[in-house]
Amino acid sequence: MREHLLYIDGGWRRGSGGTAEATSPSSGETFATVAVAGPDDVDDAVRAAAAAWPAWAGASAFDRAGWCEQVIAAITGRREELARALTMDQGKPLVAEAFDEVDELAEYFRMAGEDAKRRAGTLPESVSAGRRILVGRVPLGVVGVVSPWNWPYTMGAELFAPALAAGNTVVWVPAPSTAACCAILAEVIAEVSAEAGLPPGVFNFVPGPGPVVGDALVGHSGVAGVGFVGSVETGAGVAVRAAGKAQLLELGGNGPMVILEDADLELAAGAALEAAYLCAGQSCTAGERFLVHAAVRAEFTERVVAATKASVRLGDPFDPQTTMGPLNNEATAAKFDRHVADAVARGARICCGGRRGAGFPTRLYAEPTVLDGVTLGMAIEREETFGPVVPVVEVRSDAEALELTNASPFGLTAAVFTADLERGLAFAEQARAGWVNINASTNLWESHLPFGGRAGSVSGTGRHVQRAEDGHLPRAHTPPRLGSHPRPPDTGGRPPRPPVVTGQPPYLDLPLSRFLGLLAGPDPAPSGGGAAALAVSMGAGLCAMAARLSARQLSADETAYLTTESERLARAAASLIQADADSYQGVLAARRQPRGPDPEARRRQIEAALSDAASAPMQIVELAVPVARIAARLAAACNPNLRGDAITGALLAEAGARAAAVLVAINLATAPGDDRPARAARLVQETAALAAAAQCPPG
Repeated sequence: MREHLLYIDGGWRRGSGGTAEATSPSSGETFATVAVAGPDDVDDAVRAAAAAWPAWAGASAFDRAGWCEQVIAAITGRREELARALTMDQGKPLVAEAFDEVDELAEYFRMAGEDAKRRAGTLPESVSAGRRILVGRVPLGVVGVVSPWNWPYTMGAELFAPALAAGNTVVWVPAPSTAACCAILAEVIAEVSAEAGLPPGVFNFVPGPGPVVGDALVGHSGVAGVGFVGSVETGAGVAVRAAGKAQLLELGGNGPMVILEDADLELAAGAALEAAYLCAGQSCTAGERFLVHAAVRAEFTERVVAATKASVRLGDPFDPQTTMGPLNNEATAAKFDRHVADAVARGARICCGGRRGAGFPTRLYAEPTVLDGVTLGMAIEREETFGPVVPVVEVRSDAEALELTNASPFGLTAAVFTADLERGLAFAEQARAGWVNINASTNLWESHLPFGGRAGSVSGTGRHVQRAEDGHLPRAHTPPRLGSHPRPPDTGGRPPRPPVVTGQPPYLDLPLSRFLGLLAGPDPAPSGGGAAALAVSMGAGLCAMAARLSARQLSADETAYLTTESERLARAAASLIQADADSYQGVLAARRQPRGPDPEARRRQIEAALSDAASAPMQIVELAVPVARIAARLAAACNPNLRGDAITGALLAEAGARAAAVLVAINLATAPGDDRPARAARLVQETAALAAAAQCPPG
């Protein structure tokens, strides 16, 4: 049995947390052990990375690009070994998927090295004719990377390859359930680094449980930037722990694939298989909801079922004929079970699959599943399933499909299928997603393009893009629109179809003042509650960071209290993101109930749903007040270098309170006896006063 160790400061060593067994999800075989790091190991790794940083940052970009080429050669030379390790550890099919991931891994290092050689500065004009200004880009320092288990190689490399090529040093914490294959990649990088004579500590590998090792890394004072790919819940905690650092967070998705009535159904059905079954559905870009026009829903569903039965082969991932392997872990499989059972209990129909496969070595093989009759409010419609399932939701118009797309708090990817390019582009422009494909699966992406969640959504912040041209974690702002563009249909001389318009402004990547202004505007988007909760959570995270780094200005007791309370408030606000989305889905479901003989009963049902929908925004307003109070205290007494962070925390709390209060008033407009709008308005005034106090000069 193979033993994998930690790699810190240029050497392999055992972990202070003991060891963990690596078990194959496909066979149940324990095939390796992996050392488990602890907080002390993380501290050693960060210190080693910090010590190595000056020399590595001082190397020429061409030297670093040359090192990337050596890594590519080593990956290519061990392609078979890396692919087989990936299949054994993660469970994805060797021929259908694992080799592709190894090839893409090499491509990430190729792009990072090439971009490093093209890093450039600027020569802006000066107000003085005798002065010249040079603006250059420098590495951040130590970058902490925490990566997931669905694409163990590429999700880590898309963060640390450009970071290393830009002159940063790296500490990598992979997901525990695929740490064994990641250890082999770490060996490749370590061997190349030693042969190239890199300073010890440029690259460090510290596997271990996320709540222990990942938390210690992202919160470490020696880490300048954090890259994280994972769930929304964990990402919210990372954002708080890493407050004040450069952050790139790619979080979950619930990407809709929209099939309009003029779509090429053969093309759409084929794309549905890629969207739902790639990596057994364990993809943040998976098609989690299939919003299909009523006119073609039955035919689309039949085509997907037929294609699933004909094309998808569930089985041993080492068999060349297998197209889909097992799920990676029991928690994911249990969620698949739960979502399917909830949908069926609420009226959905299983067209194929719907259970775990029989006759396999482990219980992690989930059958490729198609569900028809999925409706709003079902767990499978509103959450990220991360399993091989096509949930079909019927819609009756472009506007309804767009409304359901934008009602979700997620905003990572979306796709639309239509024969009318103008119609597709109109939908793509208004869909609140970081990436929208036209006539292509949600799982289609190109590695060289900016990728990440839409600003204002819970799907993350920043963009993956393979440019090592600055020391900060890479960001971009324009959501790509990809896909095949069919020839526009003959309209017979009729005027072109007008674009779909909702009248709701998206939350874009903007300067803080503009973002706060949009957030507190009078006409928030349906996802405004989630954005308001995110703003309050971010404000609390900044307060936690300011308090933690103000030990010299505050007493020990006050430092501990303000830090702990800020972190508690940040977690509480983050938890309301999903709660707000769930309650909004309840309003949509109530409004879509057919009109019966008793309109008064329907009206009462809608009012009850609106009352429930006011609960999460009201809690957001209530949380904003203590956040603003802490921010005002810190602005008056914290480390002077962090006063701006405390003020920003207060402004975020005020903006979140204003946005949430507007939603409270909207939801309760037909409930004059409910005192929550008035109470929310009073709390907004209190938050505004505290934010104003925070901006006053100390003393």
